[in-house]
Amino acid sequence: MPVTIQAPGDSRALQQLTFSGSIPARSAGLSGFEYRLRNDSGASNPFLMTYATAPVILDNGANESQVKAQPVTSLPCEIAGQIEKRHDRHWYLFSANKNEVYSIEVLSDRLGVQEDVYLEVHRADNGQLLAEVDDNTDVLTPIQFFNQTQDPPVYRFVVPETGRYQLLVSSRDADTRASPSLFYRLRIGPERPDFRVIIMPADTIRPDGCCLHEGGREMYTVLVDRQDGWTGPVTLSVEGLPSGVTCPPQTVGPGLRRTYLVLTAEPQAPLWTGEIRVKGTGVINGQTVVREARPASITWPVPPGSFPAVSRLDRNLVLAVRGKAAFDLAASLDRASVPQGGKVNVSLRLARLWPDNKAPLQVGPIDPAADFPPNLSFNNDNQPITIAADKTEAKAVLEVRPGVPPGTYNLVLRGTAQLPFNKNPAAKDKPPIAIEQPSSPLILTVLPMKTGK
Repeated sequence: MPVTIQAPGDSRALQQLTFSGSIPARSAGLSGFEYRLRNDSGASNPFLMTYATAPVILDNGANESQVKAQPVTSLPCEIAGQIEKRHDRHWYLFSANKNEVYSIEVLSDRLGVQEDVYLEVHRADNGQLLAEVDDNTDVLTPIQFFNQTQDPPVYRFVVPETGRYQLLVSSRDADTRASPSLFYRLRIGPERPDFRVIIMPADTIRPDGCCLHEGGREMYTVLVDRQDGWTGPVTLSVEGLPSGVTCPPQTVGPGLRRTYLVLTAEPQAPLWTGEIRVKGTGVINGQTVVREARPASITWPVPPGSFPAVSRLDRNLVLAVRGKAAFDLAASLDRASVPQGGKVNVSLRLARLWPDNKAPLQVGPIDPAADFPPNLSFNNDNQPITIAADKTEAKAVLEVRPGVPPGTYNLVLRGTAQLPFNKNPAAKDKPPIAIEQPSSPLILTVLPMKTGK
């Protein structure tokens, strides 16, 4: 039955994903809304509708070969197609000028379609294959938020010569499976630099929530999905924090895709549970843009190792404030900026808050390969430093080698101690367990190396 669907028209909705069904990690970068068919019997399951970024063209159904390639006379555009017949191969023909740059993207798996699409780019005059683009193996994290998709990665097409070019879109199993439900979106247009922000509890292998303890600190993992080559910094801010909880602005540095957003609770912060919101601000082509962070969580735990967890988007970002923290780890720099090739001194100050906290504390980066810019190291190539059981302070050095890209970075350390604990406060037996908490964030600006005299 034909239906008419009215899409939201305000600009804020175009950056949101409003959907009450399950949204897997691979679909987290989409924007859209849900449609339900409603009648006297009730409502159907939700169907995800996404927003086109250019005028839409329909697959004409007669473009199964290169000689029958469907002309695309106006760019940019989006093409809506279906692998509705067995052996379907869809060819599209367009003209382009030398050195023009186009982003070519096919979406299907991310739209919830059980289909393995691929893309080919050919010269139209001689049929030469210029590129074949298949499964996207790039992921935001290998375990915590494994967003790999069977859709091809975005192909950046730099036109080699003025002329005509052909695109082939099909599915790897098109010879055996066909249905109108096997649909895809093909986007052809100029690059559209942008970003999406994903935020989730910091645990990397199991379902978790962010529980901030009085007098201590806790963190969220923040991921930045960078689109069409955008590499700028993203400044994070928080709205809706309760009394006694603070979170200074923190930055995902240029080119990085992950940092940790650290929150701090005062010693007498009231117990609280509620929703907060995190926003990321960046500058794209001279314009300031704000993207609300999309909450996510792990829904299926995995053992430590190389197995990816099952994650999905959530509807809300929740914070809890509970009893006293085991310790507080404050980190500070002796200067806020340093040129490439320089060094910065780090001061660590430990406050032991539990009466029986008399253990040494190990302090080090969480995952420097992903969280630190390249060529920056903490304490002799990221070796942990120990604050002895009878000490409350320690010193370390951040080495900013010449290859560190200039920019402002958010650097978070983690303190780990083996402390006696039992969920039953009246129990006499308190076996040692590992307790981890983040440091206060270190905000460091790396300046270009001075050249000449």
